[in-house]
Amino acid sequence: MFEADKAAATYIERDKHLVRHTPACDREGQDFVFQDPLQACWESLESYRPPLMKEDLTKLTSKPDFLQRLPPELVSKVVQYLPTADLHRLRAVSLTAFFATPPSFWKSRLQSDMPYAGLIRGKANPTFEVNYKHVKQVVTHGSGPAAASLRNLHRIGKHALEVIDIISSNLATNPRRSIKIALPTPPLNVSLLYVGQTTFVTGLWSSNDDSFSCGNHFRGQPVQFLPGGPCSGRFMFFGKEGGFIGLGFKGCESNQAHVAGQKSGPCTYQGLSPYKKGDILYLEFDSIKLKSVKIGPEDQLESPSLWMPHLPTCHTIDISTKFQPQDAEPRHLCYFGNPRAGLLGKLVQINAFYTNDREAITGLEFMYCDGHSLRWGSCFGTCYCRVIDGPSGERVTTLKAVEMDHGIGTIMLCTNAQRLLVFTSASPLVPLTANTTGQDLDKKGEAIITGVYGLFRHSSRFFPHASYSKTIGILSESLSAPAIVSKQDVTGDGNIPRSALQDLAQSLWKACISSASMENVHKIAVCINIHGRVTGMKFSYGSQTLDSILADFRRDGRKTEEQDLAFGEECTSKWLYWIYNALYDCLLANFETTSTS
Repeated sequence: MFEADKAAATYIERDKHLVRHTPACDREGQDFVFQDPLQACWESLESYRPPLMKEDLTKLTSKPDFLQRLPPELVSKVVQYLPTADLHRLRAVSLTAFFATPPSFWKSRLQSDMPYAGLIRGKANPTFEVNYKHVKQVVTHGSGPAAASLRNLHRIGKHALEVIDIISSNLATNPRRSIKIALPTPPLNVSLLYVGQTTFVTGLWSSNDDSFSCGNHFRGQPVQFLPGGPCSGRFMFFGKEGGFIGLGFKGCESNQAHVAGQKSGPCTYQGLSPYKKGDILYLEFDSIKLKSVKIGPEDQLESPSLWMPHLPTCHTIDISTKFQPQDAEPRHLCYFGNPRAGLLGKLVQINAFYTNDREAITGLEFMYCDGHSLRWGSCFGTCYCRVIDGPSGERVTTLKAVEMDHGIGTIMLCTNAQRLLVFTSASPLVPLTANTTGQDLDKKGEAIITGVYGLFRHSSRFFPHASYSKTIGILSESLSAPAIVSKQDVTGDGNIPRSALQDLAQSLWKACISSASMENVHKIAVCINIHGRVTGMKFSYGSQTLDSILADFRRDGRKTEEQDLAFGEECTSKWLYWIYNALYDCLLANFETTSTS
């Protein structure tokens, strides 16, 4: 819920003072806001030693210490009531004050600022006590992955405390939890709540009619005005896994949209429901925010179909082309993942060609479910095939190559399904990987390989029509320039000129995680695409609970199947978790249910 905020990486807040602090990036070049906040463990944190120099203690012992004249009980009272900032200054000039503030002293002072300490892994035995002073030093000065995870946990905890403070100080005693509004809507004020970089819809109210007040309204949080809607049109919804972030409408004869709240951002889904005069808009709020919506005639209310909008496609180079760097041999290039043609979602087989086990690979062939194929290189000799499940979301994420005397003898393609597709014409030698050659992959997300390029040469007198791979490189939308995977390309620098790349726009690999209650489920409707892959589900409940929509569930001519599920008379609370790939329009992960307390 608390997205990575680049602005948060430039400072941390210590003792209510803004301290400019840019932590060192970790070994992978990631900022701490992108670290898993729950990966920090006590064993790793305790290995950090704060920058307390012996020279500082030497300076303290050499200075006159006026606190030495005071009784220890009085010194204890002085340090107890001093503000933290002043106490740091006193410790810097007084050895007595320094030793009067052991780790146990800081527990009462810092514990309220670190409610997240219980989330740190390890040392679960009841005798273990948190060294809050040490935790604070790691947050402020620590380095390495464990410190970065702790710093991100501190950032999220700070945001969470702010939200909790806003909610607890402004929450109404008995807010109205649901409302039916006859369409078109009158002019409404929409109350919002900032959580990180997202504004959630928390309530509605009208300046002219108190009966429209519903949900929660928090002081100091934004309120946006939504004008009255037309008699007929399309109602718009925008949301994230945590709830709805925007509401609005469009007229039937106009593309002008009126939206209150957010309508864009990472992992944001949207919905569009047509309505006419007299239809009902039913809104239901939980204890904080808008959680579900239904719309339609009063006796036929339905949840809107929600989906992830496709990300912008990128303009790429032509498929299967040659280019020739200055004073170098021509390079062969195959962009097998051109997003304009949706090729990654259709890739079902990859073939490699070779003449014998002493020669290099002569090329790769990429085959798609609609029957067409693309070739890279001469593709001469015996065909060696591997199947890839592109329609279900399997993508090539890493390429490794093995050199032999005559060129590239082995190509290994790693996928996001943790599979290794190996194409070899010789025994494995020392692999060369794209990750170790200057241009590193983007570590902030999974890099999807969308093309290959390289140099081929004629080197066999027995097969005059075959050219063998001498180098292989990768194209990826996460790389600003191609990465080369060979040391044999001595005739040129191996880089593709920018003129050949044309315009490469960034296309992101985004996935969102969400959940739905499995308690009192009455019916599940499943949406299946043309490849037979599940792309969305709708859960209907036997109680008055509103339907839950999973991923991309649209009835626009797609095949759907419905199945009644019986969970027995008594059912413990269970939840269904899913991972949805917003870019390639399909579910990625298997389903699993877990019990909740």
